Amino acid sequence: RDPKRRHRFGWLLLALTVLVARGAAAQAESAPVQREADLSWDTDRSLLYLDLGFRDVLDAGIRSKLSRGLPTTIVLTATIQRAGSAEPVSTTTQSCRITWHVWEEAYYVEIVRPGSSQARWTTTLEGVFRRCAEAHRLLAGDATQVAPNVALYARGTIQINPVSPEVLQKLQRWVM
Repeated sequence: RDPKRRHRFGWLLLALTVLVARGAAAQAESAPVQREADLSWDTDRSLLYLDLGFRDVLDAGIRSKLSRGLPTTIVLTATIQRAGSAEPVSTTTQSCRITWHVWEEAYYVEIVRPGSSQARWTTTLEGVFRRCAEAHRLLAGDATQVAPNVALYARGTIQINPVSPEVLQKLQRWVM
């Protein structure tokens, strides 16, 4: 990478909320965690990128689910905001669907990001984590949304096997 092409804001804190599906009928919300994230500009293309790691979210329970063959989805959603403001100036997302294939003895990983999607095979959990529990150069905005040289922060949510509000309501009614 040409160092002249990117201007880094340095390390910024990302307020991160993790939502994990617990059982078939509930989603539990944990307390927000602050972590370091990197926002950087590609000045030639006027694009803002987000770099963030969140491997710690994939606890032992989730790791064991990954090897059972049922698809697991990890969704990162982030908003970019000006310092001192709660109004988002841009949003971004990365979705990763992981399926263990017993016969191939490998994980099939489908990643969807703004402007791209890809599918890859990996034989290790390390490969899954590298692709799904880290966001590298995730498109977070452009110059029409975010002014350069403005203090920014990101606010994000990670969901493991998210359930839509409509499905969650149906499940809650059925359980009652």
